[in-house]
Formats: sequence, structure tokens, C-alpha cells
Amino acid sequence: MFVLPVNPYPATRRIHSEVVAGGLAGRAGAALRELAGEPSATPSIRSTPSTPETPTIAPPTERGPGKSASRRTAAPPTAGAQTVPAAAAAATAATTAAAAAAQVTQITPPVPLTPPVPLAVRLRRTLSPVRLLVTASLVLLSLTVWWMVQQRRQDVARRVWRQQQDAVEQALQAGDLPLLTTSLERVVEAAGILRRQDAEAQRAEGLLRQCRAVNQLSQLDLVSSLEQLSAGNQVTDDRLTAEVRGLVFVFEAVLKPQAEPAGVLELDLPLLTGARRVRILTAAQSLRQLQSAAPQRPVLFAGTMQAGQTNPADGSLQLRLDDSSVVILTEAVTAGAAGYSVADAGVAELLRQQQLFLGYAPAAEAGGSGKTVAEPVGAKP
Repeated sequence: MFVLPVNPYPATRRIHSEVVAGGLAGRAGAALRELAGEPSATPSIRSTPSTPETPTIAPPTERGPGKSASRRTAAPPTAGAQTVPAAAAAATAATTAAAAAAQVTQITPPVPLTPPVPLAVRLRRTLSPVRLLVTASLVLLSLTVWWMVQQRRQDVARRVWRQQQDAVEQALQAGDLPLLTTSLERVVEAAGILRRQDAEAQRAEGLLRQCRAVNQLSQLDLVSSLEQLSAGNQVTDDRLTAEVRGLVFVFEAVLKPQAEPAGVLELDLPLLTGARRVRILTAAQSLRQLQSAAPQRPVLFAGTMQAGQTNPADGSLQLRLDDSSVVILTEAVTAGAAGYSVADAGVAELLRQQQLFLGYAPAAEAGGSGKTVAEPVGAKP
């Protein structure tokens, strides 16, 4: 690598010759500013003050060895001779001040600035054909990979759907609640991937909600919980809500519509805690449709307590169910897990009627094929 002592390149409109002749960093910065369309830095104005010359006084000449000094005493200086150094100093100060005031300014001729690059030109430079082709190729490759992954997931979901449907039917026949819950979770997950909203997918989701509800049943019954609360201090709304919130119970009762507020149903249950009556209210859509279809038929369902309050009129305790947690029981395995006898003819008939209401045909009505067929009978929840 050879370094030239002078700059052989001429100056351009944007780059000075001294910038190009600089180091590697200066050249790279100038090249980047040239590509970006930015004008180069405006040359600075350099001022070179002239240095005043101070007059020097020659030293006195020495006498040579051949010359003898005068033996006479030098005469004292006169008044006119004493004013000479003062005049010289004043002249020197005046010359220095005049030189400082009359500085010679050396101005470098300015380089004309180029106008800013328009936006259209910059976009044309940025969106070059090569860059557009590379970007389109990357987008197409990403979409292809995403499509292949989605197809793979859907293929696996279809296989899981077919396999776990058979496992669900076997668990229903055997009364195996843990196996039924695990199989239904996989079926519901596969239905979500496949985006299925048909009757089979709705049935699988409903059965899974039943299994989860009976698996989360409270170990203590509702009356015992309220008796422990009444045995303490005065019952308040906050204490009542804190005592019953989140508890899951299974109810079998006739639903009675209330005049006020409209759309609210009360469970016809003879519940008492001490001298207070316990009223359970709900406004679940599925229960209202079932009560409209069969007003006098009891309903077997599970629900979660949401809040409680005391009625100042009669002193009763009003408990409100979480409407989104209400699930109607339709299978013998879930009813058996809730404590109901599967051999009871009344429970079996109640489950069959609720299956028909929700559109689930019992296995015995599926023509002996071993598969449950969904029949849209009655209103759906």
C-alpha cells in the first residue's frame, strides 16, 4: 500500500480534495454521505492574524582591543535623551494594536450545496428490483413453511380425533372417568385445530365440561358450609360471598321463574340453615330453555357459586350461581361420580331426557354401532 504525499484527485461538488486525501475513516464517511445524498460539510473560514514585528535595539558595540577608552567621565544624559525609550515603547504598542485590529482574513471559496434528494428518488434507490425480488422470495418461502406446518398439525389433529373418539366411547361404556377426561381433552384440542363446530365437537366439549365439574365438586355440602358461617358472628354479604365463592355443587331440582328480576330462575329446594331459608338463583341460558321445554321436570346439573347476600325483607340467604359454569349432566359416568345411582330408573330417565334436549342420542339409539350420534332435538344451550 503506497501513500501519496499529495492528493492526486480533484475536488468534486460534494467532496473536497482534502477530505479524499485524508485517512480511511474520512474517505469512508465521505463515500457514505455521497451515497446517502447528504451535502458535505461547509468549509470553515480560517483567519491568519499577521504577527507584528517588534523592533529590536542593537546592542552597543564593543571597543576593540586597540582602542582605549576615554578617561573622561561621561556626561549625564539630557532631558531630550531620556524621552527616546518612552517614545519607542509607545510606538511599539501602537504598532501591535494596529496589527491586531487589521487582521488579514483568508476565506476559502465555498463549495455550492446540492439540493436534497426527493423522496421518489430515494424510494427508487431503496426499492431496487433486486431487493424486491429477494423480499418477495423470502415472503413466499415463509408462507410456504407456515402452510406446511399447518397442514402437518391438521393431519395430526385428524388422526387424534379418530383415535380418541373411540377411546371416549370405550371410557363411557366402562365408566372410567379419568380416561374419559383425558380422551375428551385431546378430542377438544383436535377440534380446535380443525376448527370444527359440528354436533360431535359440541358434544365432546359438553362432556368435557361435565367431567371437569364433577372432578371439582366441593368436599363439604352447602348446608354444612352455611351452618358454620351462621354459628359465628353476624352474617354479612362479604362474609357470605367469601364462604361460598368458587364452590362447585350438583343440584337436582325443579326450576321456578321469578317475577323480579326477569329471566332469573330459583331452584325449588327446601334448604334451611338455622331459622333462615336458603335460596339459590341462576339465569343460565341453557336452564331457561330447559325450563321452558319442561316446566315441571327436575333438572340435574352442576354449577359454581358466585356470590351471596342477605335479603333484609325476610332474612333469607340468596346465593347466585355463575351462569357460565352451569353444565347439564347427561352421562351415567358423570352422574355416578356426583353420587347418583346409575341403576335408579328415575335417574336414568332424567339423563336420557336431558340427552335428547341437548341433542345427544344415547348409544342404545345409535343402531348398535357403538358410536353416539348427535340428533338436534329441542333447543341447544
